[in-house]
Amino acid sequence: MTNDNSDDQNKKSQHENEEKDKEKKRWKIFWDKLNESGLLSGKTRNIEVCLGITKGKFKEILSGKREFFPTRYQIINLYTNIIHSNRTPSQLSEEKKAKLKELNIEDLDSFLRFAGFMPEKKEKNEPRTSEEDQSKNYNDRVHRIACRLSSKWISDENFWQIEEAIINEIQKNHLKTKENDFSILGAETWLKENFDESHTQIQEKFKSSLERYASLGKSKFNEIELFELAQSILENLWFKQKQEKTGLLPSIRIVNVDFQSLTKSLEFLREKNSVVFQQIQNSGRQVESKIIKSGNQENSKNITESSDPNSEESTKISTSISLTEATITCRLETSETEVKWRYSSTASHIETMLEALHHGLGYPSLKLSGLSVRSLGKKANSLARVSVSLTDEKSEKIYYGLWVDQNTITAILQAVVVAVKHWLSDTMQNSSSKYQEICTLLAQIFEDLNEGRKALNDYNFDSEYFKKVIKKIEEVTLQLNRENLYDYLNNCYKDRLEYHKHMAELMLSRSAHIKGDMTEARNNLDFVKAHKRIDNQYDPISILYASEEIIYKFFSEDKDFLKDYQLRNNDKSFKFYQTKIEEYISSEKSTSKENFFFDFDLYLCISEIYGNFGRLELYFWKTSEDRKYLEEEAINNFLVAAYFSLKIGNMQRVAHWLTHVSRAYSRLGADKAEDAKNYVNVAGEIVEQLISPKYNVTERTWRQAEYYLALGEYYLHCNDKQIKAKDSNIELSIENFCLALKGAMILSFCRLIADSLYGIYRSIKLIDKMVNKQKNEEKKSKMEKMFNTIIKRHLNKEYLAEITDLLGKTNNGHKDILENNKNLLSEIVFYIHSDSQQINWLKISSEFKEGAKYVWRTLANQRKEQDSLEVKHPIEVEIDEDSFLAKLPSSTEQTGQSQDMQK
Repeated sequence: MTNDNSDDQNKKSQHENEEKDKEKKRWKIFWDKLNESGLLSGKTRNIEVCLGITKGKFKEILSGKREFFPTRYQIINLYTNIIHSNRTPSQLSEEKKAKLKELNIEDLDSFLRFAGFMPEKKEKNEPRTSEEDQSKNYNDRVHRIACRLSSKWISDENFWQIEEAIINEIQKNHLKTKENDFSILGAETWLKENFDESHTQIQEKFKSSLERYASLGKSKFNEIELFELAQSILENLWFKQKQEKTGLLPSIRIVNVDFQSLTKSLEFLREKNSVVFQQIQNSGRQVESKIIKSGNQENSKNITESSDPNSEESTKISTSISLTEATITCRLETSETEVKWRYSSTASHIETMLEALHHGLGYPSLKLSGLSVRSLGKKANSLARVSVSLTDEKSEKIYYGLWVDQNTITAILQAVVVAVKHWLSDTMQNSSSKYQEICTLLAQIFEDLNEGRKALNDYNFDSEYFKKVIKKIEEVTLQLNRENLYDYLNNCYKDRLEYHKHMAELMLSRSAHIKGDMTEARNNLDFVKAHKRIDNQYDPISILYASEEIIYKFFSEDKDFLKDYQLRNNDKSFKFYQTKIEEYISSEKSTSKENFFFDFDLYLCISEIYGNFGRLELYFWKTSEDRKYLEEEAINNFLVAAYFSLKIGNMQRVAHWLTHVSRAYSRLGADKAEDAKNYVNVAGEIVEQLISPKYNVTERTWRQAEYYLALGEYYLHCNDKQIKAKDSNIELSIENFCLALKGAMILSFCRLIADSLYGIYRSIKLIDKMVNKQKNEEKKSKMEKMFNTIIKRHLNKEYLAEITDLLGKTNNGHKDILENNKNLLSEIVFYIHSDSQQINWLKISSEFKEGAKYVWRTLANQRKEQDSLEVKHPIEVEIDEDSFLAKLPSSTEQTGQSQDMQK
């Protein structure tokens, strides 16, 4: 066995020596003919620059003292800069023409054949001509393989796999695999010994890469790592050199990738309030599981199998599927500014980051069709070689990318960038600088939009964020059209620019609804509808549009929408939108069924649709027959909205929806008092976690405004049976409504302002009813004193001055609605601080009631369609009837009330 192995080894060594001798002879013939022709002499200088060697070494090559085996890249460089001298054949001297003709050199392809390489213009699937087959300059075995790989029966997709197999075979059997063979200096020496002919750029990039790895703690390399690193640099430099001729595509370097889990958990509830925890989880997971089943049966198993809320799998809200945000930081060659691309989804980290890259670079029709990641060593810090293939779904062409790096994640992204640049070179033509400019601008636009959405969800209703985004998008679109670049960049960025603009317009509408500016809300909703997204495709933009549309119809007193409050029989009822969401999820427009995932916008739209319909139900239902809708539908919708807000990590919105759950339970009366208190407490705990220690009293007040409102309604509805024994309940109700009003005014939150004013009115009415029934003057005096104390403590002159100052800083951004409410509060505060020592609570309560009605009336009368006559919002009528947001009587209570009326 030993002798056999030794013989095999000797034969292999002998064969390799023979092959080297053939290669030496071949290249000697090439250089001799080239030198004899005179093409390398005379005024053609700087040959060593093209070949990456010194003049002395080149002389040794020509004299036969030094071996030299040039690369394809160097042969092309030699032809372009020395033989051709950047001139067309017609400009060459007659002597040089004759020499070229003598050697059958007509162009770059013939020169490549002369040097023993495949011609530049030949496609991979195009068979070689007989003339090329007969070329004696090819290594016979390489030639044999090249001919077979050039056959048409090998598809591009298979070709990529064959390439990977060949590369891996070379790495496995023909390179040293010992770990830590080379130090940094040893690696540089290795490059000079093995790539002596390399261009100086290769040496520079190789050295800078080694220095970067050293700074990260890697100081030893094996030969495979050095070889693959050099090959990666060589390949990508060749492509760059090729592209520089047409002025295309600047360098795009991935700097970093960050992953952040956005999905939050209510883990703190597991022990404190397991009932609330389970109700949120069960409601949300039922919807989530149903949607996932419509997209992919396999992905729903983890949810349906752990539906028991007491199981170990159900201890966290986020155990089903969670949302991860990938943030890619990159640097473009001509800019020192780093740009960021973001995307959030429930897919794997790699899929999410690739989608972020897709949105950032703007390629529309490329799909990842191949990914190979190969570790080049056994150590944790070893380099990795990443190869990718992207298939253009339109042309079916395949584009390849290769990258070697220590960080596998960034290497994957960088390899995709290389492949995308190959695609761009086929499609973009001479618009490199504009592509880079638009690419950078789009990244900044999305960052601005992202910051604006965060601010809006954090109760900062400044519309300037979104107006800035819209203005930038309009400028970019105008620039593309004006400079005739739209055809080149249309496929890349049209959809993303349009999508971002729609989103900004929708966020403006939501901000306008909160502030009570129906005119601005309508204008922005008209813009979205003008593009007919609502009719053509039900994507997240369309769903969010529908959500804002129903709120607009409610606020602005749309008679068709509000007729008899038939929300569930309307053509655009909740069930209609719920069905449309499910249709979108299960369609190919969402994502492939084999690879289903949620993204941020999809979670957002589901949350808003469910939450907004729950809000309408909370405000509309007013009879005992409506109790089941409030208890079974509205509360469940709020819980679903809270669950999906948790998925995107919007905790302020979670608290918002949970306060609405508490308000719905409060309207059901004392029987649901415990539920109402549980949910308002949970909402309060969430808000408390969001409050920074740096917040002053004013900032804390606006952050907790909705919590105060829900707490006020809890004390108003759920404890009225105990008022005789505990007067502090009504005191707490007034106290919390006043705090809610203060926060609402600071926020410019019109609906919250109206509800707070109305809550104070209802509390006063309840006091009056109580003391009149008891006919106890002492009790009446005590309650009036309590009321005076609370009102003067919260609605004082200092508070009014603070509100006035805040309103002044907004440059009238709050419109007439807030100006009028400011005047209303001014009158109330003036009355409170008049000479009268005691406040007539009935008179002051009517002021609060009229203030609430005025808010709704102002909303209704801002509609474009209204004539000059002032209209009443239906809510105004309910306020006059004391039925708005009133406690819903049970059937037993309803019967009792009817009997009392008959008596």
